Amino acid sequence: MEVRVNPIDCWEMDNTYGYYWGARKLLVICQQNAARVNTATAWTSEDYDTLRHEVHHLIQDCSVGKAGDLETGVFFDDSESYNTFVNGALDADTIRNIARAYSDKEPRDIKMEVEAFAVASTITAETLANTISRVCN
Repeated sequence: MEVRVNPIDCWEMDNTYGYYWGARKLLVICQQNAARVNTATAWTSEDYDTLRHEVHHLIQDCSVGKAGDLETGVFFDDSESYNTFVNGALDADTIRNIARAYSDKEPRDIKMEVEAFAVASTITAETLANTISRVCN
């Protein structure tokens, strides 16, 4: 897995906080206060939130097969646990706003984004690191 902070993509793509590209095994973070390409700056709470969100996309990728195999899905793979987790982490307006922001995506992809936002807002970095170790081997 390659991690890039503030690559040129961050300036070329509008409103990009970061992304996970499984096929390339690439995780990108575009810091909120970035001033120069490929140069990290002091991390903000928004930057850490983005990092947790994108790391969860890696976990989603690993949870269905392995990282980079182009198979991905929600981590909470049964409806009851997914709904319990997401509804406990995000209010209904936030869920609607996320769904609206990703309305051009497939329903499965929207569900994955909602889950990643919920994870970013509630799960610690330590828990995510442990989950990566367990799920991604």
